[in-house]
Amino acid sequence: TPLVHDGETPGRFAPGDAVVTRRDVPAMHSRLARYMRGRRGVVESVIGPQPLPELAASGTVFREETYVVRFRMSDLWPEAEDTGDSLVTDMWDSYLEPA
Repeated sequence: TPLVHDGETPGRFAPGDAVVTRRDVPAMHSRLARYMRGRRGVVESVIGPQPLPELAASGTVFREETYVVRFRMSDLWPEAEDTGDSLVTDMWDSYLEPA
C-alpha cells in the first residue's frame, strides 16, 4: 500500500500571480519539462491538491497544490515570434517560485 500524506501548507499562488518555474534538475524523472525550466508564466486557476507525480512513482502519495499556468510561446522558445499564442499546463506548487 502506498504511503499517503496530504500537503499541510496551503498553496502559495492565486489566479493572476506571475511565477517562474524552477531551474534545478531533479535526480529522478520530473513532469517539469526542460524547455519550461526558468520560464515566466501566470497562474490561470487553482486546481487543488493533487498527488506529486515524482513521489507517486515510488509509491508515496503526497498531495500538493496544483495550478493551471499559462506561458507565452515566445517566452518558452525565444526564436518564436510573439504571435500571442500560449501554452497552458498544470504545475505543482514545488515547481514554481514567485516572479
